[in-house]
This record gives sequence, C-alpha cells and structure tokens, in this order.
Amino acid sequence: MLVPKEKFLFWLTVAFFATLFLPPEMPVINNILIGAIFTVCLVFNPPAEKWLFLRNRRAVLFMLLFFILQLISAATSADHARAWSILAMRSPLLIFPLALGGIYVNSRIKSRMLFAYAVIVLVVSVCCGADAVRRSWVHHDMQWLYDDSLTKAIGRSSVYMAQIVVIAIFCFVWLLHKGIIKGRTRLLAGFGTIFLVLFHFLLASRTSLFVLYIAAIGYVFHLMTRGFRSAMWLIGSGLLVSITLFFTFPKTMNRMRQLEYLHFDYQSRGLESHYNMAVDSSQWNGANFRLAAWSCGWRVARQHLLAGVPLGDKQTILRQEYKARDFMFAYVRNRNLHNTWLDVLVNTGIAGSAIFLLAYLVLPVWITIRQGDWLGLAIVGAFAAALSTENWIDSSFGSVLLGFWLSLVSAWQTLPAARKATLPREEPAVHCP
Repeated sequence: MLVPKEKFLFWLTVAFFATLFLPPEMPVINNILIGAIFTVCLVFNPPAEKWLFLRNRRAVLFMLLFFILQLISAATSADHARAWSILAMRSPLLIFPLALGGIYVNSRIKSRMLFAYAVIVLVVSVCCGADAVRRSWVHHDMQWLYDDSLTKAIGRSSVYMAQIVVIAIFCFVWLLHKGIIKGRTRLLAGFGTIFLVLFHFLLASRTSLFVLYIAAIGYVFHLMTRGFRSAMWLIGSGLLVSITLFFTFPKTMNRMRQLEYLHFDYQSRGLESHYNMAVDSSQWNGANFRLAAWSCGWRVARQHLLAGVPLGDKQTILRQEYKARDFMFAYVRNRNLHNTWLDVLVNTGIAGSAIFLLAYLVLPVWITIRQGDWLGLAIVGAFAAALSTENWIDSSFGSVLLGFWLSLVSAWQTLPAARKATLPREEPAVHCP
C-alpha cells in the first residue's frame, strides 16, 4: 500500500495526466497541478536525501545547467519580451527536473502511475476516435479519421498525440510483460493496446510510427532470445495487422509517399502537401521542407558556433536567413527549424548543445541501459526521435511532456548500493487489479 504522501503524489499525477487533454486555451488548471506536484515533491523527503538524489543524477544536473544557459541567453537578448516569453514556455524544463529529480519514484508508485496514464490515454483516444467517426459519417468524408482531424475534439496536434499514445503503448506492454496487470484487467489492457496501435497508425506521424515499429521489432527479438514461443505468433500477427492497416487506411501511406519527393527549391511557390491530396514534386511537404529549413539552420549555427544566437533573437535571425535565400514558404509562415537538436545548437552554440545532448539523450540512455530499464530506454528513444523532426521546446505543451517524462525516467532509477544505504527500503511492485 502507498503511504499518504505517495498517495497524494499519485493522485496529483493522475489529475495532471487528465489535464493534458484539456483545450489548449485552458492552461491554468494544468499549470496549477504542475505547481502542486512541484510543491509536494519539495516536501516529499528530507533535504539531505533530496540532495543525495540530485547530485547522483547527472542527467538531471545537466537539465538544470541547460536551463541556466537559457536564462543567460534570455538576459542577453535584444528582444527581451520574446526571450522571456519563450523562457516561460520552457519553464517545465526547470520545474520537473527540480521536482522529480530530488525524489525516488519506487515501484509501487511507478506501476500505478504508468497504469493510470495508459488508461487515461486509452479513454481519450476512444473518445477522439468516436468523434472522428461521427464527423466522417456526417460529412461523408474519410479524411476526418486521419492526422490532426482525428484529435480535433481535444485540439491537440497529431504529432504530440502520437508521442503520448506511443508512450501509453509502451506502458501497457511493460505492465503486461512484467505481470503487474492481473485478471480481467489484463485482457482489457491487451485489447486497449491493440486499439492504441490502430489509433496511432491513423495519427500518421511518420517519426512516431518508425519508433513504434522499431520498438516492436526489438521486443519480438527479446522474446525470441528468451525462448518465448509467442514470439513467432507476434511476428505473424504483426505482419498481418500491418498489411491490413496499410490497405484499409491508404491516406496514412500518402504521408509516407512524401518521402519520395525530397528535392527542394527555395524559390518554389508550390502548395503545401496534405495527406488528403495527391502528392507530386511541385509541392512543399513535411520532408523536403525540413531539409530546406535544416540547411538554413545549419548555416546560421555555423556563424554562431561558440556563443549561439540569443534566445529572443533566434527566430528573427532565422527569418533573415530564409529571406536571404528567398525561402518565402518558410519566411511568410514564420516556420521554426522543426528540429530541437539543431535549434539548441543555433541558440546556445557547441557548449550548450553538448549539455542538452548529455541531459536529454546520452546520460538517460546510459543509465537506462546500465540498469536494464528497457521501458525508460524506449521512452528516451521515442523523445530523441521526436526531437529530431519537431521543435518541442518552442511550445509549452512540448516542454511539459519532455520535462515530465525525462525527469520521471530519472526519478525511478535506483542509486548504487553504497549510496542508497540510508534510503527507506522499497517494497515489491504492486499488482494492478
């Protein structure tokens, strides 16, 4: 059983998960819960224990160091208003590492949190799916079943929702694999996972689909090495389901066809490709636009490799580069770089980029591999891929997801035996009903 402080943290986290799906124009409730989680974590354990965790979690220390660099970058910006506005959006990158980085999320809380998260995501996905089917029926148009149209009910971009769903799939699979989910709930979780895989396919996020299928292949190979006979059944059923999805929902494949047209011309005034229209070489699509934008970003980065471009002036400098290349498609639409790693390099230079890589990729991967935490590794890998095609930290919602999950993965890692001798003894993981 959870002790009172653990129950309080758990229920606050459940409420936080639920508020992720409130309309974007209602951020106050979510912000209040983030503040409440921070406050509870602040008094969750003694200062000495908190300091023990913080100083031994190097990834968290580098997260905090990166935010200090952001403060310096904002202070040195010419456009102070924009700089502090961006910094406010990125504040979860400070709040969650400070809050979760100083506590230990034991197996009792972890299993409950992951189960609650997966169930909430499943319920929201079912509601979004039902709403999309209704719209498709009323308008006699199947396009309502795809991409951003699928999440219109909650007003969230399919890119973010795909990341949310893929983590929920990881959670369900981990809980099932560990035998934490028991009884009838196990069967329901299995069917829920299948539904989430279908829902994720319809969201048509190429990067997230790639991550999910790579993770699935890795999981099957893991089962095969352990001698599980079910591995072959999973391979066969997975192939059958994949083929069925590709033929039943061809508009997702339309997103994949954009990868056939990678050539770009900065001066092109072509239309922006959409999954509900025929794809051709005259259009700007998600793939060739990113290649063009990354080329511009890399040129700006090379000109400011040491110190980077101050936070408030970054978009202005980037737009100047767009204009210099007559890249009006990006200039008029005020597009960002659609790559968080590159954006950080432009903003903070080589040193800041190295700190960000250590905080959000290298050190989390190292600790999860060392502790055999394949769930944590899968979550870190999913974010690493997502950060490669979108600028997550230029939106408050992206910063919330990134800050929370990377901090939580650090929070459930155990310390070496010599360093955790003074910590309370952990009880076995709880089984969900």
